[in-house]
Amino acid sequence: MFTAPPVKVPIGLQAPHWTTVQAERRVLVVVHHVTSLLRLLDVIPVFDSDTRVQLVFTWNGSDPFRHGLQRFLDDLGVIVLPWDQAINTEFDLVLAANHGGLTEITAPLVILPHGVGYTKMSPGNRKPETGNRKPETGNRKPETGNRKPETGNRKPETVYGLSPEWLLYSGRPIASSLVLAHQAEFDRLAALTPAARDTAFVAGDPSYDRMRRSRHLRAQYREALGVAPHQKLVTITSTWWRNSLLGSQPSLFREVVGALDRDRYRVAGLVHPNIWHGHGPWQIRTWLADCQRAGLLLPPPAEGWQAVLLASDLVVGDHGATTAYGACLDIPLLLAAFPESDVAPESVGELLGATAPRLNSREPLDVQIERAVRTYRPGSFDDVAALVTSRPGEAAARLRRLFYEHLRLTEPASGPIVPLIPVSAATGHAAPAAPANFIVCESREDRFHLTRYPADVDIDRSGSAKFSNAALTAREDHPDESLRQRAAIVFSASATGDAALADLLRRHPHATVAASSDGRVATRSGQLIETTFTDPEVAAALVFESVLRGLRLPREATVSRGDEVLLGAFAPSRVFDLGS
Repeated sequence: MFTAPPVKVPIGLQAPHWTTVQAERRVLVVVHHVTSLLRLLDVIPVFDSDTRVQLVFTWNGSDPFRHGLQRFLDDLGVIVLPWDQAINTEFDLVLAANHGGLTEITAPLVILPHGVGYTKMSPGNRKPETGNRKPETGNRKPETGNRKPETGNRKPETVYGLSPEWLLYSGRPIASSLVLAHQAEFDRLAALTPAARDTAFVAGDPSYDRMRRSRHLRAQYREALGVAPHQKLVTITSTWWRNSLLGSQPSLFREVVGALDRDRYRVAGLVHPNIWHGHGPWQIRTWLADCQRAGLLLPPPAEGWQAVLLASDLVVGDHGATTAYGACLDIPLLLAAFPESDVAPESVGELLGATAPRLNSREPLDVQIERAVRTYRPGSFDDVAALVTSRPGEAAARLRRLFYEHLRLTEPASGPIVPLIPVSAATGHAAPAAPANFIVCESREDRFHLTRYPADVDIDRSGSAKFSNAALTAREDHPDESLRQRAAIVFSASATGDAALADLLRRHPHATVAASSDGRVATRSGQLIETTFTDPEVAAALVFESVLRGLRLPREATVSRGDEVLLGAFAPSRVFDLGS
């Protein structure tokens, strides 16, 4: 339970003596965890510029995911009341985006969903023993029309957020208004909890509306993330709990990162806030440290997830809300984890599972990813998007109307605010300070093509033909010494001169080639070649290829790497004395 001294301004018996603006109405915002706070931040801009309304926040400690919440609230600059004071203070309206611990609220209470509607079974009724369904090959054919998924043998009363145990207290509704995103959810609510039917208010989805409004900023989000125009951004999304993608397949992050050409692809990870704050941000970054060294973008659990999703070219996900939003934004999608026993019947999640293709564990990841992007037909998830909201673009207006009715205030004359997702929210850029790669060099006369795969991630590459001719490269200051000592090519981003090259080769006895930042490349067999290539890894790879195949280096060479074309020249080799 959050405990602190009572707040004396702007709430409290003596508050009128201290406050500058005498607001007419007071709104309490109850946050349970970071996820619910993020949804509430999508909503409270409806009070923009209205000095008649004072908002204060509180959290009741009913949710287990408390880590990071106080700091987040402090960073927002909001007034936070202790829970004891909050429940003993008169308010004109209370807002929440979760269901726990609200029975002590006496003011009009509006509860909103904190995900893409109500798509999950109650945690206590999930069946962890069922695991994830085996991936299916190919694309499952989407069904058209207003599909009503079968409930099967599952108990409908266990649906999170729509069942009686979440909505009723002593047989009566806890909320004055229960916000729903779609009219279909009203029908589900009426069937599951008839006693709460009269509290239902279909408003649409404010988070989805913000993302739709922000789609034109896609290029700016990608630039902020460091994604080049020619690169594809693959985003791995994971909800929380053991059957989620991260919970059931934690190695998939490194497998995706390691399987893709780093010059053609970037990879991002969107991890549910309950994972971040259930295990701790330090622990998540530690678990994924090798992936981050290999270039994984890992934005913190705040607003940045929406910008990353809008910047994406493919989503690899599970049954969570972020995956569903990706489908609604018409982004190609592969389901890597989909525990059907966790997904509520007749929900967006169930329709997504029936529509989206599954990742196939028997086929190379890069092949599936490339095919999914190449063959995707725009509009494939229109049915899913249609089930997310029956009031597209209307959430802010409808919610403001509802809130002001409860407050007994006239709405402001200006229209409601729907803030764009700021470009500054596109964070998580991970440019490896000291890269290591498996590099494949293909040559034809004076033309070379380089393909690089991150070597930081330890995955099984034995069955992949593309790695049979790959050379391991590492920069001299890479933190993994065992990887550096295995490298066939070592290079420096700062050292220059013959002595530096000799030192590189002496310190890395398994290296065949070393390169320095001034364009010099030395071989252990005693050759030194000067080049005009500014990237020492490129220069070293070309020399290594010529040594390995007994080829003669051309005077000038064209190198392609991803969609980048590099031009350079080689001077005739001279004798290099490793002992000098």
